[in-house]
Amino acid sequence: MREPTARAEQTKRRSCSHQCTRDCSDSGRARASRTGCRALAARSLASSILKAHSFGKNPRRQGRPRQHARARALPGILALGACLLLSCHRAETDVERGDRLQILHKGNGQEVQDLDPQIVNSVSSLNIISALLEGLVSEDPHDLHPVPGVAESWDISPDEKIYTFHLRHNAKWSNGDPVVAQNFAESYHRILSPALASPVAYMLYPVVNAEAFNKGKIDNFEKVGFRVLDDWTLQITLTNPTPYFLSLLNHYSWFPVPISTIQKYGPVLERGSRWTKP
Repeated sequence: MREPTARAEQTKRRSCSHQCTRDCSDSGRARASRTGCRALAARSLASSILKAHSFGKNPRRQGRPRQHARARALPGILALGACLLLSCHRAETDVERGDRLQILHKGNGQEVQDLDPQIVNSVSSLNIISALLEGLVSEDPHDLHPVPGVAESWDISPDEKIYTFHLRHNAKWSNGDPVVAQNFAESYHRILSPALASPVAYMLYPVVNAEAFNKGKIDNFEKVGFRVLDDWTLQITLTNPTPYFLSLLNHYSWFPVPISTIQKYGPVLERGSRWTKP
């Protein structure tokens, strides 16, 4: 009568193991199902270990070697353990991996045109460029009103046509060089140059003579309304009062580019330069 009972116990353990495996491998199950599977496997594994231990201590089975009893329980224990450790394991999500490695994963839709902010014109490019570069001002994430960016503060003249930006001293390029006012002036010279043919140069047209320079009507950039007062002070003069000017500065066309780095990869006004490549 003992032998059928032992086989029944072994069959029960195998059934539990197979059921757990089916539950865990079902791709349609939600996380709750996987959690339940792990709990079931843990309870079954603990039960099998206790039964294997009791087989060796049962006085009625003293005639049988303890190792034989444990060996009969071993397949069930291994199957349940494999289910618990492998089949029921939940893969790490991108969010969890990003939190652990400090990596930002961003769904961007289509591929970007380029990472040069002065020759692109797409939302997909904006999403990436705005994560790499910063303009004079940024925007509040709640209501989008202008807040300090590279410029920690600014002054506006009474006639609302002259803006004086005071740059923060701890702003740096990725190579460690400080971001200074001259970087902005040189960048604006580049984007307004007719030879670059930037599709977003018109965003700078509120500035005095910016449109005329971009369209080749004048060729002296000193006549355009940008003045570098010192390393940390940039002055911009507008043709007319422009109430939305500070918000306009959030567009990537106003972001500075590293002219010294661009020069290492060819002419400053060359489109498709490799300066943005990895």
